[in-house]
Amino acid sequence: VGVAGSSPPLVGGARWSSVSMLSAIFNRSPPVVQVDGTFPSTQQLLDALPQAQGRQAIVTSRRRKKPRRPRWAPAKGGDEALLVRRQLDERPDIAARARLLGDSKRLLIVLVGLPARGKSIIAHKLDAFLNWRGWRTKAFSAGATRRRLQGGEGSAASFFDSSSSSSHAAREQISLSVLQEALAFFDDGGDIAIFDASNSSKSRRATLSRRVAEHGAASSQPIGIVFVESILTSPTLLLANMQAKVRASPDFYGHAGDEAAAMDDLKRRAVHYEASYQSLAEHEGAFIQLYDLSSKVVASNVYGRMSSSVLPFLLALHFMPRPLAFVSVPADGAPTFDLCAALARWASTHEGPLQVLSSTHPAAIDAAAAVYDAKRRENAKYSEALPALGPPCHLVELQPSAVGADDRPPATLDERRGGESCADLVRRLEASVLEIEKRLAPILVVAHQAPCRALRAYLRGLPLAESMHASSSDGARALADGAGALLLLTPTAKTLGFAESVVSLEGVGGSVPAGGGP
Repeated sequence: VGVAGSSPPLVGGARWSSVSMLSAIFNRSPPVVQVDGTFPSTQQLLDALPQAQGRQAIVTSRRRKKPRRPRWAPAKGGDEALLVRRQLDERPDIAARARLLGDSKRLLIVLVGLPARGKSIIAHKLDAFLNWRGWRTKAFSAGATRRRLQGGEGSAASFFDSSSSSSHAAREQISLSVLQEALAFFDDGGDIAIFDASNSSKSRRATLSRRVAEHGAASSQPIGIVFVESILTSPTLLLANMQAKVRASPDFYGHAGDEAAAMDDLKRRAVHYEASYQSLAEHEGAFIQLYDLSSKVVASNVYGRMSSSVLPFLLALHFMPRPLAFVSVPADGAPTFDLCAALARWASTHEGPLQVLSSTHPAAIDAAAAVYDAKRRENAKYSEALPALGPPCHLVELQPSAVGADDRPPATLDERRGGESCADLVRRLEASVLEIEKRLAPILVVAHQAPCRALRAYLRGLPLAESMHASSSDGARALADGAGALLLLTPTAKTLGFAESVVSLEGVGGSVPAGGGP
């Protein structure tokens, strides 16, 4: 994808424009992705080695050699650091990896992609997830800055015409303005900044990298930079993204009631970008390329938290809206029969598929089994109806926690209650977040109050420590152990979030909005 120095640049790995992908929907012809599959041969790689090292690798001596001590094992009185240094000198590939293994204390994630490729959604989801994980994170939108500085003129397709020198200069100035905001955020103690813009040319990305490096050097606190490019080859996904953009983006509020005109304007904007778009290349540094919002991923020089947290999170995303429900089971020793019966009645009235994510605690397993049995009675082939969605009931690590169980919320994420802090809890729940994100069907989460409240805080973008206590809102109160209530989260398209309501399981009737706080 994106051959360095190619002219004209490739879009999405092939000469597929937004317009041609849209026409493919109706022609029912699948997109063709051209990938250069040329790799160096074995002999070419060996020839690239220094002569002495190459001969040593392929020539076997007839003399019997004494077994040698591994180079990582120091001799008596030896210096381990010296041995490590020697090994790194002989293996540039390992040396490059060693430089990238640690987490950068400050990290800039730069999004790359054509219009309607899901960049703003990725930025929104990353912002919520990384803040929830405990890193102070903020997303900076070039679109929002453009609308603030340029007004309505900055939303017209003509503003993105690469042949207009004045428009190009204005866009570059907006990019630098957003970058300065991100750098100021780092100076104020921020950990991770997300730069949400097209960043479609190599020259702009090189400018960003240079200025970030200069700022880090001047402050004696280096800033890591990783590019995340979104590439679409699916016509239907492109159409869905374009429709979502014209319905939700402030850029198209002037076309209210005329979606066709808004779509035409967006297509013209994409054509302007495609005229000069350049995909990422290895020499630009660490990057992740998402194809069709994670159906395929290419990662280069990505280590540390980017590989352990961000990359798995991006792989789990799919942006298919579906409702979620949470129920907190009774505390240890309390009877669960009434809750199981009420959940079974609720499940029998729930239309369509439902997947259950359950804690391994016995009370949660009993409640999950009651829901599964009720859905199976409703449909004998319930567990076989949608095999692609995964098992109807899945056990995850949602064990109880003492966090938020006493009379006051934790003062900080690291304050320990009963041996566990909020920070410990979210690390333990990270895998559960990935399970929730990757599921396509509506989900019921069955666990105790602390895991349920922590997951609710992530999904709604709420302050974690405050949300762990029942007094913070009606939604948190409904998740108290054995409260006998369901918390329903219904997706809202325009805010990329959830509307919250509480259902009492005593009567299993209507739902009421959750008030008393966020």
